[in-house]
Amino acid sequence: MKKNKWSKICLFIGCLALVWAFGGGPALGEMKTYNVTASWDFSGPYADIMRSWTGGQKIAFAWWNEEVGKQLGVQLNLKGYDLRYDATLVASKWPGILSGDQPIAHMGVGGPDVAALMKRLPTDKVPLFMSTATYGYIWGPGHWSFQPRPTYPHEAIGLYAYLSKLLKRKIKIACINSQGIPAYEEFVTGAKKYAEEVPDAVIEVVGVEWVPVRPVDITSQVARLLKKGPDFFDVFTNTPQVVATLRALQTLKQNIPIRMSSHNGLEMSAKALGTLKDFEGCYDSYSFRPAIDHSPPAYQVYLKYKDQIDKELEYDVAYVQAMMQATMLARAVERVAKAKGADKITGEELYNGMFDVNITSAELLGLLNDQYFTKDQPFTAKNMACMATMVKDGKHVLVSPDWMPIPEIPKW
Repeated sequence: MKKNKWSKICLFIGCLALVWAFGGGPALGEMKTYNVTASWDFSGPYADIMRSWTGGQKIAFAWWNEEVGKQLGVQLNLKGYDLRYDATLVASKWPGILSGDQPIAHMGVGGPDVAALMKRLPTDKVPLFMSTATYGYIWGPGHWSFQPRPTYPHEAIGLYAYLSKLLKRKIKIACINSQGIPAYEEFVTGAKKYAEEVPDAVIEVVGVEWVPVRPVDITSQVARLLKKGPDFFDVFTNTPQVVATLRALQTLKQNIPIRMSSHNGLEMSAKALGTLKDFEGCYDSYSFRPAIDHSPPAYQVYLKYKDQIDKELEYDVAYVQAMMQATMLARAVERVAKAKGADKITGEELYNGMFDVNITSAELLGLLNDQYFTKDQPFTAKNMACMATMVKDGKHVLVSPDWMPIPEIPKW
């Protein structure tokens, strides 16, 4: 009797294995693993955020591998390289990475990756996925770079359009910037072109002061700009310039708000300064869901997988940026796997699968609004929008829970 019962159990287990292998999902031996490489920076200017950054990528892949890829017979293997946010190092190391890892895609950390790889990738057939805003020098067709965020001027003007509508007038901005860095300078170029060429532009650029990348004291420069009556100081460049601008305004006893971006925003700058309260009335804006908003599904994924990856991992702006980048890539893999099969995933298939597809906010775990790419530009061609946060009554809060539409901006 016991023998017969044991035989039935063995038969049942054998049937389950056959169902899994031929109908219920991929057999273990058929699981396809693909390498995805990434630029990291543990010894350069962004070393302080790399724990959060890499954690966001790792959690996105852990979630997708477990809850999506396993059913498709696909697993993604993340291989990161410390390239120090250095375009020369990216360019020199890339041939070895390409031949050694044969990645289906690469995740960049910033401008050096785009500058070093943008002319190579169409030949190498490896798409680049980014999470920074788009740089104007790749605003055009033919690039194998996907940047869900539009340019930095787009992200600023989205907030100014929102505020302009409330105030029923143009917003006057004064820019603090640095010469010699194209990705910095083009903010001024783009903002001025929009302000001067668009009849119903929501901003007026009243002045620009060019200061060192890491300024010590810019009180005299800020004082000159104050004479032009700005509503905002726009400091999208870096954290040291934000802190220097704030200190100058405090010295001059002026309460003009500063607008920042994601990489130097309220969260980052408050950490650098050691206090949030000094940023009362200041704003940041960018085209992804701020880390202070825990409503999207991405936050639940973070809670579920955090201990598996890093128990001390913070859900901050760097984490969110990297998680959205990895999620967009994983969803591209998913589309190809479903359409072509688990063994047909290549960089070229990923690239082709990104176009003319409605990529919904839900697919991207709520970290982005809906995305739609065409071959005419590397950033989303529809639904351009941003979100913004501010310090109000000493607290870091959302300006609005809704996405703020971004006006059309002329190409510069």
